Amino acid sequence: MDMDPNQMPEETRVPSSVPLLSAPKRHLARWAVMLVVIIVIAALLYVFRGIFVAALIDGTPISRLAVIRELEHQSGAEVLDGLVNQALVEKKAEEKGIMVSDEKIEQALIDISANLSSQNMTLEDALKAENVTLDQVRKTIRFQKLVELLLEDRLAVSEEEIKTYMEQNKDFLPPNDSIDEQKKMAQDMLRQQKLSSAFSEWLIAAKAEANISYWKKY
Repeated sequence: MDMDPNQMPEETRVPSSVPLLSAPKRHLARWAVMLVVIIVIAALLYVFRGIFVAALIDGTPISRLAVIRELEHQSGAEVLDGLVNQALVEKKAEEKGIMVSDEKIEQALIDISANLSSQNMTLEDALKAENVTLDQVRKTIRFQKLVELLLEDRLAVSEEEIKTYMEQNKDFLPPNDSIDEQKKMAQDMLRQQKLSSAFSEWLIAAKAEANISYWKKY
């Protein structure tokens, strides 16, 4: 005679759902997962320790945050001003559709290398001496080229200006260079002087026009 399962004694019934793990096993599994997570986090902290710690002195860490705070204290205003200037130049250049091609940047690097070579120095040596990377130099060249293109109409140098400069600075011109080479050098120097002056004026006007909010005072 078959017995209704519902009428079977409670201790003989088969549970409708049996847990995959008993309570102790589930507890151990949780701890195992936590242990793996802790190990992974510790490994990541070790691999990327340079992100958080700049140096260790007898086991005592100097954090990168401490270095950053000191750098901000020493030159924060100068660095921030440079970043603001860069942002203004980038914005105006984009508005005017001005771009600097990779070819122009590489040509500028070639010119720099040639100039250094004439001084018995390689570009690699100069980078090490200045503690900068080639990528940083490329960014600097690109920024300078953008500024020159933005202010091109203010940088023209006349023959009369070149003649006057050469007369006033004849003792500083390379005596072994040809007249054309001396004129080219004078033109470049005058152009740089005009660029510096024009850029200062341009920045004053650009900052007055832009809506700049400084949240950090140095």
